[in-house]
Amino acid sequence: MLSLETGDQVAPFRALTAGDPHATKPVHATAPAVRRAKALVDYRRTIDGALAAGLEFWLVQTPNLTPPQSIAAMPWKERNPYPVWKHVRLDDPAEAAAYFAHRRAMMKIVNSADAYVTIDGDPGGYLGARPEEWLSVFLADRAAIDAHGTAPTKQRVIPWVWCGWGTDSVWVLRPAALRARTALREAR
Repeated sequence: MLSLETGDQVAPFRALTAGDPHATKPVHATAPAVRRAKALVDYRRTIDGALAAGLEFWLVQTPNLTPPQSIAAMPWKERNPYPVWKHVRLDDPAEAAAYFAHRRAMMKIVNSADAYVTIDGDPGGYLGARPEEWLSVFLADRAAIDAHGTAPTKQRVIPWVWCGWGTDSVWVLRPAALRARTALREAR
């Protein structure tokens, strides 16, 4: 994870391109699990530092997770969102609308990345989620970038297909495997 400490936001990235002034290496960083605009503004400085050093910056996000307000007040380095994530049900119109409004507000601040990558379910997703719900994340992100991005025609929305949307997680058996295991147990 890249440091979000204040100070020189370009120097750490220049070290990545040392010896090759024309290097353009993608920098992947996870979107901060925050609800405070100041932390996002600080994160935006990190993105801009990478871009100023001539690197591409790809922001990696989860499709449907948000942390509780309780960790927003904690110092950045002490936050661990994994045990407290809220899984937003994108099949619930009210939950989805509130989540997409929150996500759009965040993307309005961190609007200078070259790409916005969304992983399908590690972490994120929920058992039984439909592909249309995952697609809604990309449509919402594209609309946010088109409205607020620094270079919307060049900024990309990228799906990171990893464990399969619609499963509990990469560490849980897929629905077909669960049904097969249940059928085998019942056949005994």
